[in-house]
This record gives sequence, C-alpha cells and structure tokens, in this order.
Amino acid sequence: MKNALDLSFRLRCPAFDRNDNDIDEWYTYNFKNPQPLTQKHEDGFAKFGLEKYYTTCFNWGKVVNNWDANYTFNNGKKDQKFDNVDDYQRHLGKYFCGSITGKCGMLYQDIDITLHGTYVIECKGYSNTPKAKLFAGVLDPKNENKMVDGTMNSTVFNQVSDMSTDEQNALHTGEHNMDYAGKAFFDNRKYMNSVVLTVPESAFNKDGVRLKSVKIRFGVMTGEYNTDPSQVVAPDAKEWTVFDDFRLQYASTQTSQDLILDEKRDNLNYLYNTTNTYKNTTLHLNKTLTKKKWNSLVLPVSLTKGQLRSTFGANTRLAQLNTLTSTSIEFKSVKLDEMGDDEVALTAYMPYIIFPEKEMDANNTKDYTASLTVDGQTKKVYVPAGHYNIAKVTMVDFSKIDKSNWTTKLYGGDNTIKAYGTFARTFGKFSSYDEATGVYGKVTVEGMEDPIIPGRPRLEHSYFFDKGNMYHSTGRPRGLHGFSCWFEPVSGGTPQNVQLTLDGVTPNGTTGIEDILADYEQPVSRFANGIYNMNGQLVKQGNSTAGLPSGMYIVNGKKCIVR
Repeated sequence: MKNALDLSFRLRCPAFDRNDNDIDEWYTYNFKNPQPLTQKHEDGFAKFGLEKYYTTCFNWGKVVNNWDANYTFNNGKKDQKFDNVDDYQRHLGKYFCGSITGKCGMLYQDIDITLHGTYVIECKGYSNTPKAKLFAGVLDPKNENKMVDGTMNSTVFNQVSDMSTDEQNALHTGEHNMDYAGKAFFDNRKYMNSVVLTVPESAFNKDGVRLKSVKIRFGVMTGEYNTDPSQVVAPDAKEWTVFDDFRLQYASTQTSQDLILDEKRDNLNYLYNTTNTYKNTTLHLNKTLTKKKWNSLVLPVSLTKGQLRSTFGANTRLAQLNTLTSTSIEFKSVKLDEMGDDEVALTAYMPYIIFPEKEMDANNTKDYTASLTVDGQTKKVYVPAGHYNIAKVTMVDFSKIDKSNWTTKLYGGDNTIKAYGTFARTFGKFSSYDEATGVYGKVTVEGMEDPIIPGRPRLEHSYFFDKGNMYHSTGRPRGLHGFSCWFEPVSGGTPQNVQLTLDGVTPNGTTGIEDILADYEQPVSRFANGIYNMNGQLVKQGNSTAGLPSGMYIVNGKKCIVR
C-alpha cells in the first residue's frame, strides 16, 4: 500500500460535533467505581462541547448551560464577547471537543474490522498527567471484556508540562479551558497522538472458525487498571485531559514483516542480506533518548514532521548538522512549525540532535518478532517491548553504510573535523544469533576486557552525546549504541576549544545544550587561559578575579561566582 487508507468514516462522533447523536457510541468504564457491564455510560465521567455549553450524559438533548455574559474568548486577534449562549455557540461551535477531569478509567469505542494488518489510531489532545493515554487493542472474540494477548498498545498524551509558559497561558491550561483547546485542535495537527495497532490473522480465529470481523477497541485511558478496584489509585481532582478528532487508518496488510531498528544490535546483517523490501511499512525503533535533553540521532530512514511529533511529542525540537570547523560543531534548527505534516523533517543518513518530549517508556508497545527471508530461508528478528512504533516508513538502500563497521561518514566542514554515525552498537559482546533456528534473539550486552568490538570506532579524542550531554574523550576509548553520531578530528588531530552551537548561539545562550564535558568529569577547556562572562566574552586575562564586579564568570573553563 502506497498510502494509508482512511477509515475514519467508520468512527462514530469522532470529533464530538454538536448534535451528532452518535455520541452515545462512546462508552465509559470507571476503574475505581466500575459500573455494571450492562451500563455503558457513566454520567459525569467525561464532558463534551464547549467550556460554557456541554453535556456529560452522552446526549445532546441534555446540556449544561453555564454561559456567562462576562465570559471573553481571545480568538488570536482580539477578545470576543457574546450576546447570549446562541451567539457563543455560533462563533465557537467548531471548537467542540471532549475532556476528562479527575477520573480513573477509560472512554472508548468499538469498531468492527474485516482485514488483518496494521492500523493507526490518532487523536489530538494533551493532558496535565502522564497517566492519560491514547490506547487501542483487539477484543478477544471469546471474551469481549479483554484484549487479544499482545495487541494492546498505548502512548502517553502530549503533556502540558512540556509546553512553554507562554503556550500554557495561551491555551489557558491552568483553567482547564476546553474552548482554547478546541481552537488549537481545529487550527492545526500539532497536538496529535498516535498508536500503531497490529491485528494478526489469528485474531479472526474462534474455536477453529474464521470470523468475518473482529472488534478494535480504542479511546482515552486515565489512570491504571487493577482487577481489584479497591487497589486502584484514586485520581487527583485536578488531573485533566482534553482531546478531539479521532482518526482510523489502515496502514499495511503486513503484520509479520515490519522493519526493526534496535540500538542494542551490533550489526544489521539481517537487513543487509534479506530480500525483504521495506516500503511504507511499520518501523519498530528501539532507541534510548533522554527526555528534554539534546540527543544525537542518525537513522537509515526519513521521517515526516507528522511522524516526528506524534512519536516524540508535540513540542519536540530537531536540529540538523550545519557545518564543522576546527573550533565549532554547528547545528541549525529544523523549522517544524513552518512545515506541512507530510514534509520530510528528518532525512535518512543525516546527523541530527533531537530534544524529545517522550521517552520510550511512554509507549506501552509489546515486544515484536519479524520474519525475514535470507538466502531463501526464513529468519526471525526480535525487538523488546516499550519501543517506538512509527507507521508508513520506507527503508532506503545501504549505499551510505560501511558494512565493515556499520558506520557512515556523514559530513565535512573545513576538513578538520568530520561527523560520523553508527547504525550498530560498538561495544560489548556480539548479538545472539541461533544458526539452528535462524533467530536473532534478545540482546544481552556484557562487558569485555577491551569493551570496544574489534574493528569498530573507538572515539578517542572525539566528541559524542550520552544521556543528554555532549562529551569530549581525551584519549580513552568510548562505545556507542546504534543510531548515534560522533565528531572526530581528521588524521588524529586534536582541535582545541571546540564549541557546540545551535542557530549560532553558544551553550550559554537559551539553547538548552549543556557544557561539553571531558571524560564525564569537567567542562572542555574552550574557556581556558582567561576569565569570560556568561556570554562567552573574554573580560580579563589570567585567573585572578580581583577587581571584577559581582556576578558569575568562567575562570579557566570552570564556572565561579564573584560576590
């Protein structure tokens, strides 16, 4: 399939439009105070509509009218007031959405499907609690109160805490205001959340009989389920989740031949030797990224803006390597806000740094085993649970990868430093591969007397990222996980006082990049032999602070305070 098939027309009241009577096709289940299974709706569990005009009982014939003549709404240009509730609805009716406040349970809908394959469920939304998740799974045809084992996936909603103060104020998140959320959802797709759902052929089997259809259950989950309701942690009354515009797409007919990229594998032989082609397939990406820190990233696939934001968070930042010189490693921000959702934001084989909002543990994805054909034989490749799932990804060729060490030379500036990327782990023991069964199984990384795998880069005198910080190795060998970048002097040279910059701003600006560290202990001596202010400007030779005004300075590469 070249493009995903949009099945959103199958959903009932996906955007909570006013007077859409299918709103009663949304059901609730309270984890803390479960209602009888015959009771599909709990009045008050969710709120649908506008801030001052809404229903809580899944019936547009029974609305709550809290319209206030003093209520104003800023439409982005000016403050609006309304003559009456009808005027209020007339102007803001397109912003209808849903919200859940102070509840522990799920709001869900069931949809019949007739084909196995890969589906994508999306919705716009954000929350002030990481307990709020978009979820989807396949109902067990033998017991519709549970999911088919291994099919349920979920992802944490975009978080209010990841927004800037200005963004929170503009959205009135502190007031839990639905009108501003609805406008944001109507205007763009920034706050999109997505879950990839694999529906296996086996899900259609009931006691040996092939069923014509099975049910997908999807929706919003707040809190953690427990078979014993008394053990369910009561929600905070201030926990708030707002959402809108659910979508369902059929992305692929394949369920067993997805693309696996795992940072813990020490080679990509399983991909290099396979006859499988990976076009518009699901990517299972096992890559550890530190949340709200800059991490290096290089992939053999390209990702669109929409894929990037739905995977790593609405306010994820991305920067591409711009140039390298003897004194600087320069990155330039990718202007995501100016791009369309389907435009490529991350290009295959190019070095990036990424500032994600979501770590892998925000995804409740199941472990997965892919089937590949190698030399006419079927091989199996395993990826552990809790990875990123990204639909509609295409794997480009291996022409830019050096198979001898699974690296690529990525970029040169003035030919004093070059950037490299590794697509496989460079340290520890080799990955497990069972010749008898043809299975690339679970990876166990263990140390060795020399931790670097023979023939792999040792990163001596190089610059690299780890756990959100950038380091300079002064001579000791260092290892990397797959899909990481490093920066190495040419011909064994040792450039001094190298600065990391983003959009021309040094680390002491507002970039969020920390000081470059040497051997995990101290800052690189780019401010050696002098006293500098926090803008990186030399203010005095030597190391005596006598006579300097009170303030913070960098003295011989270390920060100090003059009182």
